[in-house]
Amino acid sequence: FFGALAPWFEAFRAMAELDPSPWEDAGPDGEQPTVTEATKMALSFPDRREERNRCGLIRFKLENGMPDVGGLGWRSRAGHLLKNQTFFASRPGENQWNNPTHAGPRTWRSYHGPKLRTDADLMERMDRVEAYHAVWEAKKAFVNTVRMQTLDRFYNRKIENEQKEMASTWAPHRRARGEHHKYHETMASNLDSMPMKELKKVLTPTVLHGDREAIRAITKRVQTEETWKVAWKEMELARRAETQADLEHRMTYNAMLMELAGQAPRANNPRKPRKCSNRVSDLARPAKPKTPDDITKRSDYAGLVHVDHRHAMEARFPGAGHAFTATFTADATERSKPAFPPPEPPATPAFPEESQFSADSRCLVRKGSAPVNQQRLQTVKHREDADTLAEHSQRQFLATAAPPAPDQGKMLLKETNAV
Repeated sequence: FFGALAPWFEAFRAMAELDPSPWEDAGPDGEQPTVTEATKMALSFPDRREERNRCGLIRFKLENGMPDVGGLGWRSRAGHLLKNQTFFASRPGENQWNNPTHAGPRTWRSYHGPKLRTDADLMERMDRVEAYHAVWEAKKAFVNTVRMQTLDRFYNRKIENEQKEMASTWAPHRRARGEHHKYHETMASNLDSMPMKELKKVLTPTVLHGDREAIRAITKRVQTEETWKVAWKEMELARRAETQADLEHRMTYNAMLMELAGQAPRANNPRKPRKCSNRVSDLARPAKPKTPDDITKRSDYAGLVHVDHRHAMEARFPGAGHAFTATFTADATERSKPAFPPPEPPATPAFPEESQFSADSRCLVRKGSAPVNQQRLQTVKHREDADTLAEHSQRQFLATAAPPAPDQGKMLLKETNAV
């Protein structure tokens, strides 16, 4: 048994030798060993916790003998147990049977002896110390991480506010139309909020083809109406010119009759010049009929997918849906103008290739610099990267409208206080 305690005696002896008193002389080189070296030498005993972690337990065997110190207690020459301070010592919350002094020979051989040989008390204390240090390190890492995230959020918010002050327009987040009124809580109103998985079931090729045919039919009717409007306007102008010519002919004929009858001719009073500014003259002219830049903004096209749900088309065909609908509606606007013979209906444009901006060609996000030293940064466990969020974001195709949300499989969530 004393062979098992020999490493401890050597460790304590080494600590005593490496910790000289202030009045003792230093070594031959004038240097004193540090406390760290003494601690390493003191803790150079074999640590059997690795065996416990590997096997799940530490195998032991029964003890053959009992030591005089630290065993069953001091005894007299006659073999009687001495009831000294060791016998009556007790720790708070500890049972009497856990005290080796109150144990018998059998209990010592099977419990207290193997426990002392494996040094279970020291192993338990070391486990508690390591657990305490692990919890303390976790708390420090959590505090440093949350503080770093707060500083990043604060300085990034300052840069965002500066950019919003310099920008003329900015796109707010898209909200579902059903949040404004219950009237919009329908499937047609929620097309812009649907993901790719559901849009594939709704916006099928047959549905999109029928939607384009509806636009062609409406454009043909609008073009016919506009042509008849122009023809009617020209007819009115021709009728007005004819009426003015007839009145001029009657006035000339009446003047001729008055001259043949010997009457005095009627004085011809010329028109007085207008005394007004150019601005008033422009306001006095009849306004020309306004033609919309996009004919599909008229109420005749309301409810069509290519007109009212361009965000849904962009979500259904990423990088190409909005450009496809814009090209088709621009062609429909051009072919709705008055002309004779009527032009051909708007053709389906070639579907553009999906244009995804790569990580090399995209612009890096401007980020704020938090006032944190490098040593503190090494203890941070989690930090949000704006460039990573930009890689998982959608490209904005309109200046004043936010793009549709990315697919759920490619979405990167932004968690708060994530460690």
